[in-house]
Amino acid sequence: MALLAMDETAQPTTFSGLLIRYRKRAGYSRNKLAHTVGVDPSYLTRIENDERAAPGVKILDAIIRSLRLTPTERDRLLALAGYAPVALRR
Repeated sequence: MALLAMDETAQPTTFSGLLIRYRKRAGYSRNKLAHTVGVDPSYLTRIENDERAAPGVKILDAIIRSLRLTPTERDRLLALAGYAPVALRR
């Protein structure tokens, strides 16, 4: 049981893993997030299954807004997607 608790608090090291964690924490299904962001649910499924690369900045920004991420969470997700943090993009 202790091992399970450790896994729940460990930070994912992949974009897809972190996206899934943030999505579930926000209470969104894949379909709900996809529709909120304006993408096809199958596209989001493929991203979460590591069958597609991370989305472009425009879609990623919409995901970040929809999930109401903190600046630290936003920058971590951006970094795992291969993008610079917001402060460095200006």
